[in-house]
Amino acid sequence: MAIEDLVKELGRQMNLPLALDRQRGCRLVFDERWTVDIETAEDREDRVYLTAPIGPVPAGTGAALLREMLSANLYGRGTAGAALALDPVRNAVVVQRILPADRLDFATFQRAIEDLIDAARTWRERFAAGDGTTANAAGADPAAFEASAIRV
Repeated sequence: MAIEDLVKELGRQMNLPLALDRQRGCRLVFDERWTVDIETAEDREDRVYLTAPIGPVPAGTGAALLREMLSANLYGRGTAGAALALDPVRNAVVVQRILPADRLDFATFQRAIEDLIDAARTWRERFAAGDGTTANAAGADPAAFEASAIRV
């Protein structure tokens, strides 16, 4: 399904006239709190990019938090299939996901947006709490890698 059609259908279900802008993007704000950018590049129409900001890099961010974030990215276990990243322009952490547009149906698209918001919510709460339990609270089990690794 084409990204234009996915965005249009999302708008129809939300009773909003949604469409991609000239830059091939669309920004959604849920509950006046959760922002999701939907984008595709002219030269890569086979991909849909979803991005949700989490917030500024927490003050005093050290190796422990960065390690937790990278651990959460492993197989997408602590990010609902997305990836945590640093937006260097805004010096902010985002959660992002790249979807294959050529194999994307509406149900998968909608679920990916919901999962992205859930991941952003979880990580924003962890950043606010600053309690050092970031990855585990987001669903990443440190022992999960060994349990799921392919052995040869």
